[in-house]
Amino acid sequence: MKKILFFSAVLVAFSGCASAPKVEYVERYNEVKVPVRCVVPDTKCVIDKNATHTEVIAAMRLCIEEHKRNSEVCK
Repeated sequence: MKKILFFSAVLVAFSGCASAPKVEYVERYNEVKVPVRCVVPDTKCVIDKNATHTEVIAAMRLCIEEHKRNSEVCK
């Protein structure tokens, strides 16, 4: 009984090896986007030391807007 099972297992193993699947190679090109570190240009903010609070806030607002414009380079 054991010999019959052993020989049938060997026969199945060899029959599977005899019919090897056909291998086809397909050449494809894939575009891969590599992330690049973006450098935002420097924003120079000049605020007068003798400016009033309103002038300081206005200068800061203009500086923030300029920084936003400079950072659009990275989008």
